[in-house]
Amino acid sequence: MRHFGSLSKIFQGAQKFLRTFVNKKMTVFSINLAVFYMQKTNRTLLKENKKCVVISTSLVEAGVDLDFPVVFRAMAGLDSIAQAAGRCNREGKMEDLGQVFVFGPEKKPRMPWLNRCISKTAEAMRSMPDCDPMNIMVMRRYFELLYDIEDLDKKQIMRRLNPKRLDKNLLFPFKEVAQAFKFIEEDTVGVVIPRESEAHNLVEQLRHIEFPGTLLRKLQPYLVAVRTREYTRLYTGGAIELIHDEIPILQNEAAYSDDVGLVVEKGETWNADDLII
Repeated sequence: MRHFGSLSKIFQGAQKFLRTFVNKKMTVFSINLAVFYMQKTNRTLLKENKKCVVISTSLVEAGVDLDFPVVFRAMAGLDSIAQAAGRCNREGKMEDLGQVFVFGPEKKPRMPWLNRCISKTAEAMRSMPDCDPMNIMVMRRYFELLYDIEDLDKKQIMRRLNPKRLDKNLLFPFKEVAQAFKFIEEDTVGVVIPRESEAHNLVEQLRHIEFPGTLLRKLQPYLVAVRTREYTRLYTGGAIELIHDEIPILQNEAAYSDDVGLVVEKGETWNADDLII
């Protein structure tokens, strides 16, 4: 690894690997749903071309503007692999091409959909062994295989919006459709991490306001996404407080690390200072 200036690793379960690198005291930082923002110093390291390691979940594929000479991507859907590759020599400043490696993770993803994406990627590449994996024909074949038997309107959203099925007043069920539709299906809950003074002040204002819409928008940079099962564990352990019975706020700061992000396992361990009222 020392031969590479910067290295991006994108794979499921990034926290486990991140702790390993942190313990070795390497210059390393994380981009994942458990970390609520990237520190300014982290971007400075990349811009100054200093050696560093970024360990990320697939979150880095969604509009994060970073550039690395080398990218390692765990096997995934072909579209995700293409997005990861887009973070390699992104700005075209290297004399030679960047390097992208796709590797097989030790364990398969838990989500059936991710496993389906992986299997269809392999099938598409086997069907065109002489083509570049990023070739448009391979990509088209991948999506044909991916959606060959999928019902793309399981929630009958298009049926609900069909004017022929409405009454004479054309009362579209916009509220029901909005509740049913999710562009990306997620089993997560957003939790506010009030570590910064601004976030802490916003949370205190939140306690005494009837219509919190404006404050919630300001708190978005301090949100992390927590899977429902992990959220339940944090909540039942007292690590999360619900403001207005619906807005989750992390109360136990011991459960959050600047290096790793939110660590559910630490939600049951409290710092003594946090227990003093």
